[in-house]
Amino acid sequence: MKKLTFLLCLALFVVSCEKSGKNEPTNSDGVSDRGTTISCTPNVMELELTGGEFMVTIKATSEWSATANKSWVSVSPSSSQGDAFVTINVAKGSADSALVLFSNGTGTATLKIGRGVKFNSTPTNPPVGPTVTSGAFSISQGRKVRFAPGNLQFNAAQGTHQCADGTTQKGTWRFAEHQWDYVGDASNGNVYHNGTKCNNANISETYDGWIDLFGWGTSGWNSGANAYLPWSTSTSYSDYYPGGNANNNLTGAYANADWGVYNQIGSDASGTWRTLTTEEWLYICNTRPNASNLKGQATVNGVNGFVLLPDDFGSNSGTIVFTSGTHLGWNVNRFSVSQWEQMEQRGAVFLPSGGYRDGTNVYDVGSDGYFWSDSQYSTYFAYYFYFDSSFLYPQNYSSRYYGFSLRLVSVL
Repeated sequence: MKKLTFLLCLALFVVSCEKSGKNEPTNSDGVSDRGTTISCTPNVMELELTGGEFMVTIKATSEWSATANKSWVSVSPSSSQGDAFVTINVAKGSADSALVLFSNGTGTATLKIGRGVKFNSTPTNPPVGPTVTSGAFSISQGRKVRFAPGNLQFNAAQGTHQCADGTTQKGTWRFAEHQWDYVGDASNGNVYHNGTKCNNANISETYDGWIDLFGWGTSGWNSGANAYLPWSTSTSYSDYYPGGNANNNLTGAYANADWGVYNQIGSDASGTWRTLTTEEWLYICNTRPNASNLKGQATVNGVNGFVLLPDDFGSNSGTIVFTSGTHLGWNVNRFSVSQWEQMEQRGAVFLPSGGYRDGTNVYDVGSDGYFWSDSQYSTYFAYYFYFDSSFLYPQNYSSRYYGFSLRLVSVL
């Protein structure tokens, strides 16, 4: 694959709980205390006629598979080994109901779906999704941030959103459902929309799918740059100058060029989030107290990436062991979904190796991670955070027109 050359320096209405399978003693999570069993949480969903996409959590102690009894429901993944998060896509249509059966040979968990149909159930479980952010990370002496719960994603064909300048712009911004989610290309990645795998190579003003690799400063705010829209694919570095000036960062008078500052993201108002500066990336990785013990390569739910631990991680109790280092490869720190949930409860951040985009070509998916800062480097370049299986460069720089990932922060 092409390798980038480095210059170092649905509306969800009702959720209820129902489980079928063997009659066995269960613990407080609804999972059997003996033998092999399976559960689905939540397992009742009511959607509007427009359909939509949501997540469920499968808890299982062995291999399982899923089947839906209606063609308008798709399940991804449709099989797995043990615990997993599963994406359910429901196509729009007339009022109807469907069942998805998750079976592992000794038990079956049933997911009931209503499209324009209500089951008169009592909500007992919250929707699955990112509801909390990370632990606290020092970005300079006396200043801390929390990371967003997943990479930033955009769909140009879905809805509208409010912006910091009072305008309403097309498209929807959201954070990934899980920290390990990334769009990737046609073959690699784990983000789906309406049953179809999303692909960053399809980036366009009309693409009805999620993208997560963006040119520098492409928040959608017209600062005077030639390329400022989220679907910009120009390969001319000078098109990405905020205000038409190579010396401008995504701060101050040009802060609206920062994706989080300018845009409503999900239900979060514009200005809730922002992009780290290159100095802040460097401080997190190298300068804050105990920095060398709070980072390292890892694999989460089969996805390669990089872990950053909060300032107080060492003072938290936990049963999951993390090995720090920046030359670890992908096999030292390997976490299942349930293990990573324990890490998340302790405030850990996982950055997936989503690759990068050059025009409409996508490279290094699954092996390298590129995350923008808000800081320009020179006429041609801007700073970014980079890692692969053997190296970490928190203050690298490259052309502004490349499409890189974004993990925003909120200042405490």
